[in-house]
Amino acid sequence: MSIRDAERLCGLPAGTISQIETGVRADPGFSSIARIAKAIGLGLDDLVRRSEGKAGGATSSKKGVATALAEIAKLRAESERAIERLDLAATALGARQITRSPKK
Repeated sequence: MSIRDAERLCGLPAGTISQIETGVRADPGFSSIARIAKAIGLGLDDLVRRSEGKAGGATSSKKGVATALAEIAKLRAESERAIERLDLAATALGARQITRSPKK
């Protein structure tokens, strides 16, 4: 998923998404995290569980946010790899590649 795709899906400016992803914006607001999670199909309860590494337990707010952002970046990379595999399969079958926004 490109930054432009994420921008379209979650309604946050591309610059904001990029700053969150790269850590320039180290402590994004709850609404931003919620919108990004929703855009990639991840519920907030799943995001919390993944950020804690288990079903329960407490973590510091900054550590939890950092872990959640790392998980979002990981899921984005997995999504991009899946699209690449689909493109290869489509090409092998003689079809056109899947349309997606160019990376910036």
